[in-house]
Amino acid sequence: IVEPMGRIASRIQGDALAHHRFWFVLYKGDFGPNAPLVEWLDANLYPAGGEWQGEMLYLAYVYVAPGDWWTGAARDERFEQGISLTGARWTPRRPEAMPSHWSSPGRPSAG
Repeated sequence: IVEPMGRIASRIQGDALAHHRFWFVLYKGDFGPNAPLVEWLDANLYPAGGEWQGEMLYLAYVYVAPGDWWTGAARDERFEQGISLTGARWTPRRPEAMPSHWSSPGRPSAG
């Protein structure tokens, strides 16, 4: 089922006032008809994780209100396959630590 993005965005924005964590399940990932939704989610919510299970992509997002303040910390964490976390940020109102600067071999740093 494909809904107009305006209707989807309006529903998510309304729900964000009461629910601060969201999961989206996308059949065959974030391309094709799912691309506009994922672009909107990335621009309006904070990506907090994702995982493939079969042909389904599960994406987690956190809503951070404009009045919430952020704090951060420089990090030097090393993981398998050369992945590095060099900084993290979070807000006390949403206690999830949210990576802000990472890198992996062959990919540029992201934030």
